[in-house]
Amino acid sequence: MVQPDPAFAADNQAWRVQRYQELTRPDGWTSLVGLHWLSLKAHYIGSGADSGIRLAVGPAKMGLVSRRRSNAGPALAPDSHRGGAGLARTASPGGGLRVAPQADGGAHRRQSSGDATLASSDGDEVWFTPEPGVALTVDGRPLVGRIRFHSDRDPQPTTIGFDDGKGLLTLIRRGDRHALRLKHADAPSRTGFTGLDYWPLDESWRIKARFVPNAAGKTLPIVDIVGITTEMANAGAVEFERDGHAWRLQAIGEPGQELFVIFADRTSGHGSYPAGRYIDLPAPDANGEVTIDFNRAYNPPCAFTPFATCPLPPPENRLDLRVDAGEKNYRKPH
Repeated sequence: MVQPDPAFAADNQAWRVQRYQELTRPDGWTSLVGLHWLSLKAHYIGSGADSGIRLAVGPAKMGLVSRRRSNAGPALAPDSHRGGAGLARTASPGGGLRVAPQADGGAHRRQSSGDATLASSDGDEVWFTPEPGVALTVDGRPLVGRIRFHSDRDPQPTTIGFDDGKGLLTLIRRGDRHALRLKHADAPSRTGFTGLDYWPLDESWRIKARFVPNAAGKTLPIVDIVGITTEMANAGAVEFERDGHAWRLQAIGEPGQELFVIFADRTSGHGSYPAGRYIDLPAPDANGEVTIDFNRAYNPPCAFTPFATCPLPPPENRLDLRVDAGEKNYRKPH
């Protein structure tokens, strides 16, 4: 096999190192230890056996999570990713920004987000009342008394800390449902992480593609792994050639911005993660060209944890092509 250009190899190696570091940081995707959907108007939570929602870690009695109807109507709010319906922006391993759906798209980067998205309120407010005497923080400050519990669809999501900051409790919203997301730095999935495996670098998988814009305002229905459908901003498609055939992938994102692609191919379940992979793309240039580097195709968070809500490839993005480049399926510890 021809050895890749040294600069190309070094750039991709730096991307891989950054990817690994983000997955395994104390609050990265591998730190997830729980996902608990709120089905009642109020839940007592904690690690004790008598808790309505029993957490895997943390104080035996942490507090009360309650919901109530609000008079608030639909609102525009930054959601923790990029611009566009159901999207958010995050920094990406190769530099720049990446676009990923709210349902845990952007697998590795979703932790450090700061983007705007279209967030419509269904009228529910969520509140948290701590158990008296329990040592908790909210956004790094001591938590005393009842607080509004903001979700990842709000401009400033709430983070409740415990175990001296090792544990983090946040609220996510998917469709009209809310869930508690629990992370801990000592999660077995983090401390026992087995590392990432890739196909050998191959410059032939770094392909110049043509961006084909869609009509303004077009969206694409994306179903996530828990069965919730979200309409994502769908600026256009990218067309490329491989093995003498033309291929097309629909891209998530707003016109003129970075793009995000969720795809499956002939390696899905046969070397790569069965539910597909993600890839981040730069914004198309002035000539409508964009480079797809399949060497940077990566697994969604669901490859590493059962507590994520990853978006799945739409039917349009299921390729009858073997993309033997990028990240292989994760080998979990036995």
